[in-house]
Amino acid sequence: MNNVLKPIALIISLFLLIGSPITNAQTTITKIGEITDKKIPEASGIAASLRQENVFWLINDSGNNESVFAVNGRGERIGRIKVKGIKNRDWEDLASFEYQGTPYLLIADVGDNKAKRKKYRLHFIKEPTAAELTGQDKLSLKPDWTLKFTYEDGPRDCESVAVDMANEKIILLSKRDEPPVFYELPLKKTPKKQTAIAKRIAELQPLTVNPNDIHDIKFLAFGDRPTAMDISADGKSGVILNYLNAYHFKKSENESKFLFDTWPVKFNYPPLRQAEAACLDKNGNIIITSEGLPAPILKINID
Repeated sequence: MNNVLKPIALIISLFLLIGSPITNAQTTITKIGEITDKKIPEASGIAASLRQENVFWLINDSGNNESVFAVNGRGERIGRIKVKGIKNRDWEDLASFEYQGTPYLLIADVGDNKAKRKKYRLHFIKEPTAAELTGQDKLSLKPDWTLKFTYEDGPRDCESVAVDMANEKIILLSKRDEPPVFYELPLKKTPKKQTAIAKRIAELQPLTVNPNDIHDIKFLAFGDRPTAMDISADGKSGVILNYLNAYHFKKSENESKFLFDTWPVKFNYPPLRQAEAACLDKNGNIIITSEGLPAPILKINID
């Protein structure tokens, strides 16, 4: 769509979405910490540690080195992994999950603003233990494996990647399509020379945006674009983030439909410079942070 028309299209969509079944929630949103570390200037992905209580992993966007950082809930850096043998072409999301009894981190090198990349890569590293991080400024690790892939219908820009362990799938959500599109890949180790094909599975339902939430003119056209995603270990709940709001999705116990086909609850979080990182903690609460320094770490309490 022409960039001049995008703001008009968004304004029209705001009026069309009046009466949407999406629920606006009132809850406690707490600033639990703040990132001030100059080595983490552009947090584009966050994931909750599966090995340590109240610890989160972070990556930087493109233009930064190939490191994954561990911070405590206050935002203080407590460890760093230098990932060997790969490049940060455009790291856009991070996920934590357990595979065959081992905690892993998935680094999603999937950004593609101009939709011109021939291949995308997902790197899988084993999450270090607290003992392995203690006293080390930089722990070096190689990916346990890397999944190269393309999309079945051509290149896509993507900033939202999650692991659906309940179905052993990797879920991707495009950013610039109208509407954004979900794709899936199988969660399994693949041969180095093999290129997987991400299959289109659904479109993202319209997510309501209130004009009053637009605190910066730069978000007028792209404020509703998805920038992060996460799915709980049991596959029953998930979060999608955009520049203005967070959306919590939840399935009932026996519901079999695709998680993101359910209607979400919308949370308005305080204005952030460029919110591109979100995850669920072990209690199912939403954790959010932003690119730029200082970057608040926010927790949205989910009942």
